[in-house]
Parts: sequence; structure tokens; C-alpha cells
Amino acid sequence: SSYCPALRDSILQLAIHQMLGIDVEVPKVEDEDEGSGVEEEGEGETQFRVELDSTSGVPSHVESNGCHGNAPQSSSTGAVSLSAVYSRKQLMSNEMADKLDVMMTVAFSCLHSLCHPNGVFVLEAAVNLFQSLLKIFEQVILPTHACCHVQFLLFRVTSYHEAFHSHFLDFLWGKFQDFNTSAVIRQCIAAYMASFVARAKFVPLSTVKLCLTIMLQWIHRYLETCSP
Repeated sequence: SSYCPALRDSILQLAIHQMLGIDVEVPKVEDEDEGSGVEEEGEGETQFRVELDSTSGVPSHVESNGCHGNAPQSSSTGAVSLSAVYSRKQLMSNEMADKLDVMMTVAFSCLHSLCHPNGVFVLEAAVNLFQSLLKIFEQVILPTHACCHVQFLLFRVTSYHEAFHSHFLDFLWGKFQDFNTSAVIRQCIAAYMASFVARAKFVPLSTVKLCLTIMLQWIHRYLETCSP
């Protein structure tokens, strides 16, 4: 983007879009727990012990004796298939998580260098980057379901100046109150606001209290409107 600044926003949006594709596919903690539970359940139901070769993953009696092992073929095959499938799935998940980690690290470094050319914070450059990321957030990140990591790129940039996180919260709340915004997106916005003020240590306590006050007032008005 340094060679052609006019394409920076398009390049940034494309990179974030690719990262989102990985982000939504990376298993969450709950999914990993469920996966381990399935594996344990499968192991508990195995009726015959199968000793796997350390290198090939094939039962030792099958590898040495062909198909004439002593254990019943159907049970051992089922156990091996379950173990092999889970191992491949876990390996792919780890590879995707590692790839996302590398991409996030590179992105954080890039954003920091854009806002701190020559190691000095430049407000004008940071404002332009924040506006670009906010637009990408609205168009790409906000409508994406099960996104858990990529939004922290914008969160990071909002920490560079107090006006950024105030504007970000104003943007979210304004979009939440817009009746043209779908109910699903409004739910996502409420979750983002709650997550942001709960996690961002750089947000002043006064801003957190103000957000809670505004949201609670809206909830009370909503309940009064909907009550019979």
C-alpha cells in the first residue's frame, strides 16, 4: 500500500476478509471440549484393544499379518477410523489457528507502523486508518457470524487516541438505535459494545458508566413500551 496509497483501503479490506474466513473456521474452546468428549466417548465404547504402530497409525496385527489379525476386523477398523479422522481434524485446526496468529501479528505490526511512522505517533495518519477500519468493520466484520479475533485490529487502533474509542462507541450506539438496522445486527452491536467496554482497559471508567446508563435507560423505555 505504500507504493499506491489509493489502494490501501481495498488491500486492507481484502486482507481482513481473508482473515475472517480463517477466524470463523478456527474451533472455539467449547468446540474443542466437545471434540475431546467425543473422542473419550468413542474410546470408552471400543470393545477390543487396538495397538497402533507409532509411525503408520495402523494396528500392529493388521500391518504385520495383513487382514488375518486375531481381533475382529470391524471393531478395530472403526476405532482406527475414529482416531485418524479426529487426529486429522485436530491437526488442520491447529494449522489454521497458527496461520491466524501469524496473520494477526503481522497486521498488528502493520497498523502500528502506519500510525507511528519513524516511531512517532502521527494523529492524521491514525485518523485516516481509524476511519478506514471503521468502514471495514461496518461492511465486513459486523455482519460476520462467529468472528472472535479479527475485530481486535480495530480495538487496537482505538487505543491510540481517546477520541477513537469515543467515536467507535457513538457509532455503535447510533447504528443500534437505527430502526433500519436488522435485529440480528443490533444484537451483534450490543454484544460488541459490552465486550469493548468490558475488555478495553484504556476506556475511562466515566465512559463505561455512561454506556451502562444509556443502555439501561433504553432497556427501561423498551420494557415500558412493550408492557401491556
